[in-house]
Amino acid sequence: MELMDLDPVANDAVYAPLVASDAFRLMILQPGQRQDPIIVHLRSVSAATSLPQYDAISYVWGNPEETVPILCNSLPKRITVNLHAALVQVRSPQVPRLLWADALCINQKDKQERGQQVTIMGAIYSRARLVLACMGYSLDGGAARIASFLAEYARVMKATRPPTHDPRWHSFAPLLQKDWFTRAWVLQEIGLARNPRVVYDDVDFSYRDLMAAVKWLTFHDSGFAARTGIPGLLIHLLWTDWSGNWASDSSVQQCELLDLLDHAALLACRDPRDHIYAFLGHPLAVQAGKTGRPIIPDYEKSVGQVYMEATVFLLRQTGIRTLSSAEHTDATLDDFAIPSWVVRWNVGLTLNNIHIHPAAPYRACGSRLTPNLSLVGDILQVHGLQFDTVKEIYQLEYRAGYQIITTIQSTGQQEKIHDLVSHTPFIDMPYIEPRVLALAETLFAGRVAKKDEQDYVHAWNVFRVWNDEGMEKMHLTPAKRIMVDKLWHQMTSVCRGRALIVTGKGHFGLAPKCSRVGDVCAVFDGGIVPFLLRPIQSADMETQPRGDHRHVGEAYIHGVMQGEALNMLERGEAVERVLNIF
Repeated sequence: MELMDLDPVANDAVYAPLVASDAFRLMILQPGQRQDPIIVHLRSVSAATSLPQYDAISYVWGNPEETVPILCNSLPKRITVNLHAALVQVRSPQVPRLLWADALCINQKDKQERGQQVTIMGAIYSRARLVLACMGYSLDGGAARIASFLAEYARVMKATRPPTHDPRWHSFAPLLQKDWFTRAWVLQEIGLARNPRVVYDDVDFSYRDLMAAVKWLTFHDSGFAARTGIPGLLIHLLWTDWSGNWASDSSVQQCELLDLLDHAALLACRDPRDHIYAFLGHPLAVQAGKTGRPIIPDYEKSVGQVYMEATVFLLRQTGIRTLSSAEHTDATLDDFAIPSWVVRWNVGLTLNNIHIHPAAPYRACGSRLTPNLSLVGDILQVHGLQFDTVKEIYQLEYRAGYQIITTIQSTGQQEKIHDLVSHTPFIDMPYIEPRVLALAETLFAGRVAKKDEQDYVHAWNVFRVWNDEGMEKMHLTPAKRIMVDKLWHQMTSVCRGRALIVTGKGHFGLAPKCSRVGDVCAVFDGGIVPFLLRPIQSADMETQPRGDHRHVGEAYIHGVMQGEALNMLERGEAVERVLNIF
């Protein structure tokens, strides 16, 4: 009888109960050739005892409806096509292999066991001899070219500049575009590993060497990386190593758990609760759990409950900055089932926050650095200043050839963004510097050093000439082309997922795409960036009597990022109040 002819047993028939709180299962994968059926046996082990040497698998689950049969503990069981492919890829043809894979070693239908296993999953991956990121197979033998490139340059990359004309760079893109790099759980799986390896075709190489090469390329020549199809992979580049050396990485030294969860919000997971649970193994989460009530995985709780508890945890740890991670769509803002200040990690619209990390160069609150907030039931009470309202909104669209098209939300009229300098109907602009620089700085969220201002104005003029007269009119030197290319990618990464706004007092700004005319501009005590709030209408008050505003999201408002709202208060142009946000 063929394996395909056997009826799969009930899911829990192959699972003996895990008695100890630190117990988990390992699988013994029997040897075989590529075409042979998969045969495994499960055995329980305890972290309190001497663990056998094992390897852990990191892979993409794939469609749970697409399954194939295997033999597990001598019983037929179905697993996903992707897990089957990963087991085939790592199976030895001669000897059994001791492995851990979440979908098979955890009884996924037992919610209590699932939650308990998630709490120790970090330890499972960190104790594995190897963590194998199974990437499948390339179409053109690209794995061997990547392996040879890393063997040549990985150890000397800081001292040697690999040539961008090396044809092996072109083999990176197909690998880095694989779904594995978009999944939430893999970041913990590979990050905690002592020795993470990428298994691609029939070769394997260091994941950390791979990320070092991509990080080098995106830093030194982001334009070439983009043209080659190599994605930015911000989350993987910033959070490559979660092991004992993680704190020595200067790029994350000032980051907190909030930053990790925020950066990972763009990653995908089957269960939206895993936007929190998949990252509890990071040292930042472990450390934060020691100073406050830790977040415990519980799959009996609703998504809203999990997100609300996590947001409260982060507000107590990080303060006002937590609200920068709360992004919305029109639908979520109109959904009164969950308070608007709760971070919905399954809504990921922007590539990064304006308040990108604790060292961001803003001080919108001025001298009022101490947050003044409290939680009363499900109402977040925040002390701050209301200083302006949104008067016009421009949705942004990016096109080839350094072109951004704006659509005026109120009229639907389209125009090129540089035409706003002369066509903006709000004449009384509150800026001393030229309006072109004010608008350019807004599109870069003010991350313009004084010494670089002329570069930004030059880049702006390049965008304008390119759009109006064509490339041949620009006469760019190679160095200028690289500079403009870099600034274009910097600008689009800041603007993506955001709208350009003009306030009633004439300020340019970047704000959430779901912003509306009439939204209130406010600065909170202890908040280094402004926020937009939406007054709750009387019709809403009948069904939701608590709270007077909904939280729309953070904003960059040019000319109000260094405490200028306090000057407005002194001139009677701002109102000081407690805002009740639901």
